[in-house]
Amino acid sequence: MQGGVILKRLIYVVTCIMFIFSSIVFAEEATTDTNAVSATPQKFSISEAIAYAKEHNYKILLSKIDDEIMKKDKQNAEDTQDLANDLYKETKNNDNFSNYKTRAGYNTQMVKNQARMLVLQNKQTELSLEVSVETAYYALSEKKLTYDTKKRTLEQIKRQSDVASKKLELGDISELTYKNVMLEKGTAEVALMNAESEYKKAKMDFNQALGLPLFEEVTLTDEITYITYKVPTFDDKLVNLKENNTAYVQNLRDKELLDFETRLMRTYYGYKSNQYKQIVLKGEQNEINFNHSMEMMEYNLILDIIKLNISARNIDLDIESKEISKLTLEAAKMKYSEGLISEMDMISAELEYQNAELKYIKEVHSYKTEVLRFEKNVE
Repeated sequence: MQGGVILKRLIYVVTCIMFIFSSIVFAEEATTDTNAVSATPQKFSISEAIAYAKEHNYKILLSKIDDEIMKKDKQNAEDTQDLANDLYKETKNNDNFSNYKTRAGYNTQMVKNQARMLVLQNKQTELSLEVSVETAYYALSEKKLTYDTKKRTLEQIKRQSDVASKKLELGDISELTYKNVMLEKGTAEVALMNAESEYKKAKMDFNQALGLPLFEEVTLTDEITYITYKVPTFDDKLVNLKENNTAYVQNLRDKELLDFETRLMRTYYGYKSNQYKQIVLKGEQNEINFNHSMEMMEYNLILDIIKLNISARNIDLDIESKEISKLTLEAAKMKYSEGLISEMDMISAELEYQNAELKYIKEVHSYKTEVLRFEKNVE
């Protein structure tokens, strides 16, 4: 009997040693993984997060290569134009409209337009990255504050539930009142679990935006505060949009290029030719589409300005609501300490203050995101 016990103990010890050894080996292998998380959380301000993302984002790296390719394309177009002119001087046989356009600089102008658009598109790529990182920063900040707020509320409700348990034992409250308190506690626990889940997702989204390992622990060093944004006038913002909106600029460049081709078509074929009449009709279609896109840009701008003003007003009201609920909570604490209100009354006051805080947190972070997209002209 004793020998069997000793054997069992030996097997247990050997098993433990094997488990410890395998854990050490696994840990050593994990440290060699290039995607392994850091031992300590990485700290980021908004500017640091953007700078880090730019160094690791493949779209930014590709845009630099696109710039070099476009330089070569511009040079090739200019060389082709010169060659076409030289050939035309030597022999004017087998000429056609395509060659005529090349000699007149149409192809060169088209490539120059593409180069200008590439500069704007690369700028938009960089701006889009900045916005995505800063938006992820705001989202993570919001979810962290939401989690902290709900955690604090749950701790307060737990204190009320502890008091309620003691009162039930003494017969000072009914079982129904006690169950209601426990129900509020359970509801708060579930709410915290949901907040924790959303917080973890926001962390992964932030890490993904920066190019960090998904489970990397990060600490945000910038506090997101509410500062009223001075909305520019409609006319000023419209000028800014015309300079930076890629769709508008592309339509404008296409219109200019079509006008150029129309002039060449008239010179080459004559104003009575079907070719010229056809391209004139195409120009009329483009003009209608261009004017419509302009109207939609103005329409959306009006809505964006209205939305920003409404959001700012809502935050002002949220600040007032938060202050009122805070005063209500302080008054409830005084009454509760004097035995004038029940645990449920106290919990209701705490939840009211929590909800006012959460609404303010959500509105501020949403407003900051709206302002960011409006300023950067990013959808």
